[in-house]
Amino acid sequence: MANYTEHYQLHQWEGSDPFLRTDFNEDFQKIDEALGGLAVERIAQGSYVGDGTNDRTIQLPFSPKFVIVFGHYCSGPYDNYMLSIITEEDNRYVASGGCGGGLGYNLLLKDDTLEVKNASYNNTTGKIVRYTAIR
Repeated sequence: MANYTEHYQLHQWEGSDPFLRTDFNEDFQKIDEALGGLAVERIAQGSYVGDGTNDRTIQLPFSPKFVIVFGHYCSGPYDNYMLSIITEEDNRYVASGGCGGGLGYNLLLKDDTLEVKNASYNNTTGKIVRYTAIR
């Protein structure tokens, strides 16, 4: 008679134990279900091209713990960049180079969406903004 593992109740046979093919199939099904649950997407990357609007919603594939946003912003004689980290608790960490301003403070994370609230800093027409969402 087989013993069973603690966490997944998989068969553990002694050398003299008889076993059936169905025992193996049951065990493989349990393993497949356990590993399938771990295969959930945990990181998503994407980008958007600024369209100049003041209100824009970027749909994310899940509700992340935080999102890292990197982009080129403002216009003028400088190369201006921003890096923002926005958490699900609405904390923001921002680093920028160039003209400064509202940049990452106008990004909001709400469930599975990233809301962009300022065209001048986060949605400049034609500028690419990249993001990484982490569950």
